[in-house]
Amino acid sequence: MAPKLLIFAFTFIIVGMGWLGHHRTFSYVHQIDGGLLWLKLIYLLAVCLMPFASGVLSEHSGRIGFTVYAVVVALMLLLSAVLSAYSLRQPIPG
Repeated sequence: MAPKLLIFAFTFIIVGMGWLGHHRTFSYVHQIDGGLLWLKLIYLLAVCLMPFASGVLSEHSGRIGFTVYAVVVALMLLLSAVLSAYSLRQPIPG
């Protein structure tokens, strides 16, 4: 049971850090458009995959579990970076 609890705690920290960063980024956002809303929705999909990845890792502690977990974490981080870059871009004068 200890490894499952450790995986849960680690996943909680990863998701929590993502949530804090998300709120920190959006404290600087002054305007939201359709593209940003779609990116936020896709980011939410990646966050929702974390319990699945955590479950796979706790059941399959070998290469498969680690790979699934790492891919989901990488996807979440990549989407977070894309979301931040998109939301903090400079508006085009016009």
